[in-house]
This record gives sequence, C-alpha cells and structure tokens, in this order.
Amino acid sequence: MSKREAVRQGDVFELSVDHGFAYVQAIAKHREYGWAMRVLSPVAESVGTDAACATRNASELFVTLMGNVALEAKERRLRFVGHAELPAGYNPALPVFRAATFPGPDGRHRVGSWWLDDGTNVWRVGRLTKEQQEFPYRQFVPALALRVLIDAGWDPEWEFKGPEAREYQRPPRWNGDRERGSSFFLLFPTADNARDAADAVVAEMRVDSVSVFEPLPEEDEAQFGVVAQGAVPRSSDELLALDEYFEGIATRFSGTYDGNEMPAHLP
Repeated sequence: MSKREAVRQGDVFELSVDHGFAYVQAIAKHREYGWAMRVLSPVAESVGTDAACATRNASELFVTLMGNVALEAKERRLRFVGHAELPAGYNPALPVFRAATFPGPDGRHRVGSWWLDDGTNVWRVGRLTKEQQEFPYRQFVPALALRVLIDAGWDPEWEFKGPEAREYQRPPRWNGDRERGSSFFLLFPTADNARDAADAVVAEMRVDSVSVFEPLPEEDEAQFGVVAQGAVPRSSDELLALDEYFEGIATRFSGTYDGNEMPAHLP
C-alpha cells in the first residue's frame, strides 16, 4: 500500500476493469475470511486520491470477501486511494453472509441447504427468506477474480430470480468461461480445518475463487468441503504439480484431497 500496510474500515481501493475503474471499500474484517468489501459500479475515469469522490453517490454492486486486501495492494492488484466514511448502516457491523453446500450442475444451490454467517457464529437456516436472499454470498474473491465478475456483470442473487435468470450478463473470462475452468476438491473434519485450508490457498495461490461448504444434514459422515477454481492447467505436468500442492494443503490441515475436475484432455 502507498501510505500504510494495515487496512482499516472505510479504506478505498481502485481496481482496473475493462471500461475504466471500479472501487472497493473496506467494511469490517471477518475472523476467518478476511475483509468484507463494498464493490462499487465502475466509472470511466480514475478518481486519483479522492476517496470521497469514489464513494459519493456510487451505486453498490455487491459485497464480497476479499481475504488479505493489504497483500493485494502490496502486489499492485489493487491501488490504495484513501479513506472515506461508510454509508449509514455499515458502521461498525460486518454484514451477515449466506452460505450453502455445493451448487448443482446448473449453478444453483439445493433448496434447504443454506447457512448464515455473521463473522462470529454460523447457523443453519435451510431455506432463505426473501430478505435473506439479499444477503451477500460468502465466497473468497481475490482482486483478479473480482475484475472478472465485474466485467461479466455478475448477479449474486440470480438463482432466486426464476428459471430464466442468468448469473452473468456476459460470458466471464475464467480462461474461457467458468464451465471450462479447473476445480480442486478437499474435505476436512471440522469447519476450522476447512477455513484454515482455504485461507492458506488464498494466500499462496493465484486462483479465481475459493469456497467453503458445510456438510448436508443427511450425510452420515459430516465433512466440510473446500473448492478452489482457476484457469485450466497448460500441461499434464502443471496439473500434477497442482494435485501435489492440494494434497499437501489437505495433509497440513488434517483433511483429504478429493481430486479435480478438468474440462478436457491436457497435453
């Protein structure tokens, strides 16, 4: 960061996107998943160091968890702009996030699979109320993945808007699109193990997203899942190296590596 290493509530950062610049503002820090950030609609021109200008009357696209924001800024994927006051209603609370088990083939989550997470407690609710459907979705979104979501016009509430609803306005560029990306699956005996493993992946790897999933209530042996998604490996050697990395992560945090999903044969 240009002025200080520590991130504080209200700090504003700039992210370059396809048609200009998007701004994110720190809300509060989740004890497991890092900073919750307001993601604001892109503008054509940079605000420079005017953080108040970046947030004044800016439309909020969604709220997401970005992990180690200071590291993202240090490595120049985000640019620190300055500090601005949060809108009324954000001080000083962390938003309640919705979370769920693994999505189905169509990207929607199973009815009755939802949990809520306020940063201190996690509790199962099964079905979401209309109000809870508007809660932010709990997932890790590093800066480069956030750019993809913004450029694609991601709608975090799409699955509640009927069978014709679309998750993206435009195809996302996950090295092609999400369906053609790679996925790596890990299983852990406790939620703490899963969250610690997910934290490590976010800190160590350049992946598009990392998600943690609670077990389904009907499962005999409850295991917490971690799914890391990213670009397709360029060769079988690169895939082997990734497999070895995720096997190591599983071992470090008392879990098991459950394999990967690839879109096609690798050279």
